[in-house]
Amino acid sequence: MIFNTDNFWIRNPELVSISTLRPEGTSNQFAAKYLTNLIGKPLDILLFDTIDLASEYVENHESCTFLVVNTYQRVDNFYMNKNTFLLESFFYLSLAYYLSCKISLALEKKIDEQQTIKIIKQTGNMKLIG
Repeated sequence: MIFNTDNFWIRNPELVSISTLRPEGTSNQFAAKYLTNLIGKPLDILLFDTIDLASEYVENHESCTFLVVNTYQRVDNFYMNKNTFLLESFFYLSLAYYLSCKISLALEKKIDEQQTIKIIKQTGNMKLIG
């Protein structure tokens, strides 16, 4: 992110919150915390169940900005919303990813035998991913 005197949060000292998507503990929330640190003042992080609810909140509250990850399935709705405008984009490395299993011996056996290991993950926007 390139900071300059034209940035929204410098021009808008009334900014008090960041709207983003649930669930708690995901990279959305951590990116919002990162953005709060970049802005340099404490902001409330509001988590919403849908992009529509988060967007509606921002449309009705000028003191809130909306943070959406670019791989969100319906990110095109975010970009094309006539009631808001794109302020800024930035890259944020997401959290470390961890694997878990019920019994580690079963996982170790699959690794030793070079068997396929299934990983369940959050689905991103396939239109934007490769």
